[in-house]
Amino acid sequence: MLRSDKKSVKHGAVNNVRLLSFNHSNGDSSASSLNNPCNGRFQGNHSTQSSSKKEIIGPTGTVRGYKNMIKERREILGLCFVGESFEESEEGKIVVYTTSMGGIRSTVKECAYIRKLFDNLGLKVDERDIFMHKDYQCQLDTRLAIQNATVPHVFVNGVSLGGVGELEHLNETGKLKNLLENFERRNSGVCPICGGFRYINCTQCHGSKRSRKTRISREINVLRCTSCNENGLQPCSECT
Repeated sequence: MLRSDKKSVKHGAVNNVRLLSFNHSNGDSSASSLNNPCNGRFQGNHSTQSSSKKEIIGPTGTVRGYKNMIKERREILGLCFVGESFEESEEGKIVVYTTSMGGIRSTVKECAYIRKLFDNLGLKVDERDIFMHKDYQCQLDTRLAIQNATVPHVFVNGVSLGGVGELEHLNETGKLKNLLENFERRNSGVCPICGGFRYINCTQCHGSKRSRKTRISREINVLRCTSCNENGLQPCSECT
C-alpha cells in the first residue's frame, strides 16, 4: 500500500510541472499552473540587462529549460543576418528609398531634394520607389526595424546614412562629397533604355502581369508573372 502511494505521488509530481516567471533584476518568481499559462510575450530591447524569462521547473525543483528561448535567439540572429546580407550585396552602392506619389507635399519636396543632391554630385544611385513597388516599403521597414518607415532614406554600403536632415547637414559641411568621392559616377544624359523613368515594361509578360494559363479541374487559371511587380514593371538594368 505504501509503495502504491509513493508511485501515485511520484506520478502526480511528474505531471504537475510548473512554469515560473523569474525576473533576473530582483530575483522574484511567481508560479503559474499549466491550466492557466501566461500568454504574454517577451518584448523590449535585447540589449537591456534585465529580462523576464519563463523557467520550466521539474518535480525536484531543478530548471529543465526556458520557454521561448529558441524563438528569441532566432529573432535576434535573424535581425543580424538581415543587416549583414544588405551590407554584402550593397557594397560600393548608394541606395535611396523615395516615392513618386504626390499626396504629401513635404515628402515630395524632400525626395526631389535628395535626387537633385546626387545629380549635382554626379553619382550613380539605386533609387527604390516605394510607390511603384510596394515590396520596397517592406524592405525599408525591415532594415530600419520600424513599421511604415518614412522616405527619403539613404543607405551607403548597406549602412543607413539617414534622411533628408542628415544628408543636408553632411552636404553643407562638405563631408558628403568626401565620403562619396570613390563611388561610381553616373553616365551623362538620359538612359536609352528607360528614358530616365528607372522602370520598363516586363520583358516576360509585357506588362500584363500574367505568365500563362493552366487548366485545373476543368477551370482555366491564370498564373501570376514572377518577373515583375504589382504594376507589371521591372527595374531598369542600366539605372540600378
